[in-house]
Formats: sequence, structure tokens, C-alpha cells
Amino acid sequence: MNFVAWGRLLRLSLLPTALADIAAGAVWAQGGYRLSGLGICMLMLASLCVYHGGMALNDWADRHDDARTRPGRPLPSGAVSPRAALAVGVALLVLAPLLAFRVDRLCGFAILGVSVCAAAYDFIGRGAWLGPSLLALCRAGNLGAGVLLGVRYGETLVGGDVVLQPKLAFLPLAYGAFVFAVSRVGRLEDVETPLGRRPVPWIVVGVALLASPLLVPVADVGPTWYSSWDLVLEDGDWPLATWQVRTLVVGLLAWAAWAPLRLAFTVRTWTGALATQATGMLLRRLLVFTAAVAISRGSIDGLCIGGAILCGYPLAFALRRVFPPS
Repeated sequence: MNFVAWGRLLRLSLLPTALADIAAGAVWAQGGYRLSGLGICMLMLASLCVYHGGMALNDWADRHDDARTRPGRPLPSGAVSPRAALAVGVALLVLAPLLAFRVDRLCGFAILGVSVCAAAYDFIGRGAWLGPSLLALCRAGNLGAGVLLGVRYGETLVGGDVVLQPKLAFLPLAYGAFVFAVSRVGRLEDVETPLGRRPVPWIVVGVALLASPLLVPVADVGPTWYSSWDLVLEDGDWPLATWQVRTLVVGLLAWAAWAPLRLAFTVRTWTGALATQATGMLLRRLLVFTAAVAISRGSIDGLCIGGAILCGYPLAFALRRVFPPS
């Protein structure tokens, strides 16, 4: 078996982002990290299945076009057989919701919706607007599944259950909108004629959407919140002061925005290769977005999850050299 070819087929460089969606959504939507290890691990595994299964089916559906434009891809090059790619893609997309339903009914429906959107993208989502919209729904649903897990099994910092509220949908929707903007840039990768400045507006929109976690009041998902950074609760949670959380999130997002904006405003004539570079750069910002979401929780557990997500950034950067993200 050609493991490198399979890794390219499954887009392993984006594996950390699929895990981060669930972890960030779960920790943000609750006051303390009260999830069972088995539950969140199973939902993370479901996220990996739906994401990488969709990637395999995407290459299978595009195998004829790739033979013309990207002959080095695993399927047109013969490194992976189309039949094997189809079997693995379908199996993973079916397995994902089954795993999620074992964790929670609502999480199962969320992952099922992501699987349906992923399959729809692979087989019918070839439109300039339909394709990015389906990808946006996939990512919004993935983060939303983590949020549902946090709501269903989390506790507030001061005790009691977390209530499912409409405002908890804001960050998943903003995340989906960010992916939509990135996908619009990605659609320009294979254009052979000069692109002019066409990618720039979508890069700017994507960077603006990165700031979405700043629009959510710190820890405003529970009935009560403590803002004193030196208060240690009986259960061991240590909430951070609002200014500390804001400083961390602003610094993180400013760092993430710098490189894409510099590329957007220094390049005068864009090409498909530059669009590919910008797409990969923005895709790695998925981890920055989810890390900011976790840190916005304002608690030590949120800070730890955010830090763990950021550790996936250099991993994704290293993996992209072997397993390109697009």
C-alpha cells in the first residue's frame, strides 16, 4: 500500500482541523470540561471519518478532470485505485454518523447532516456558489456538533446544566462563512489565465470573519460568570479575566491576519499558483479560528484546549509538504 498516496488522497494535512472543530465547540459551549473521554473521542473520530471520507470521494468524483489538470494526484497517477478510493470514501461517510449517534442523538443528526452535505458536494456541488455553500455547511455542522456535545453534557462554572440557546449558533455560522470565503479563493486554483485581483475581496472577507470570536461576550453562554482572575472555584476551574481573554484572542487573530492580508495587498497580478498558496494559508487559519473559540471560553480548560489546537498548526504546516491541503 502506498501510504503517501493515501495520505494525499485523504488530505492528512487537514486532520488537526477536523479534531479541533469538535474540541473547540464542546469546550466553548459549556462552563467546565465535564465530558467523558470516550464521548468526545468518539465524536472526534466521527469528525475524522466524515472529513477524510469526503476528501476520498471528492478525488474519486474528480478523477477524470484531475487526469487532465492534475495528473500527479493519487487516482490519475495510478497510486490508488478508483475502486478502493470509492469504497473507503463511502465507508467513512457511513461510519461517521453511526459513531456520532453512539455519543448523542443530536450530535448524530449533526454529523449525518455533514455527511450528506459532503456527499452532495462531491457529486453535485460543482457550481461556483453551490460548492462553497456545501463546504460551509459541512464545517458549520462539524463545529456545531461539538457545541451540541458541550450543551448536552456540560455544566456551567457555577453548577447547573448549559441551556441550548440560539446565540450558540453564531460561531458555527461564522465558521461556515469563513470556509465559504476560502472556498471561493480555492476555486481559482486551476484557472490558467491571469486572475487580476479576483482573489483579494474573498481573502479580505475571510480575514474579517476570523475576528468573529471577538464578537461573542466572553463566557456568555452560562447563567453566571465570574470576571475576577484570582477566584478559584471549589471544582478547580479558574476563570480568566475578560481583559486577559480578549488580549490573547486579539493577539492570536492579529498574527493570523497579517500574512494573508500582506499577500492580498502586495500581489498585483494573481495566478492560479498564488491562489493555491492563499488557499492553503487560509485553510491553516481554521485552527486559529477554533483556538480563538476555545480561548474565548475564558477558563483554564478553554485555554488548554486552545493551546492544544495551536500545537496542531506546526503539525499541519509540516504535513502539507507531503500531503497538500487542496
